[in-house]
Amino acid sequence: MRVTLLVNPSAGSGGAGRAADRVATSLRTVADKLDVRVSRNADHAKAIASAAVAEGIDVLAVLGGDGLVHLGANACAQSSTALAVVPAAPATTSSVRSACPNAPTPP
Repeated sequence: MRVTLLVNPSAGSGGAGRAADRVATSLRTVADKLDVRVSRNADHAKAIASAAVAEGIDVLAVLGGDGLVHLGANACAQSSTALAVVPAAPATTSSVRSACPNAPTPP
């Protein structure tokens, strides 16, 4: 399975950046190939996500807030790429917990 982990390092008051190594370590246990990409801004994140999906990755994992989840969802729409959400910001965590009440608590 080919996975791209897209990180917004400033999400969650910097929590996403601090958690990126732990998340990547976990993903490596299931991914044949993992590409970790850190975004500089929204346009950069959109370009990374779009390019990864165009390359035919199996999973786009996003570690960030609502904005990154939105970009990831749009990039994966109309494709066979699955979106994995690793929430890092409080509002994103609440949204994920509302949709998936048994979801694990993020780092």
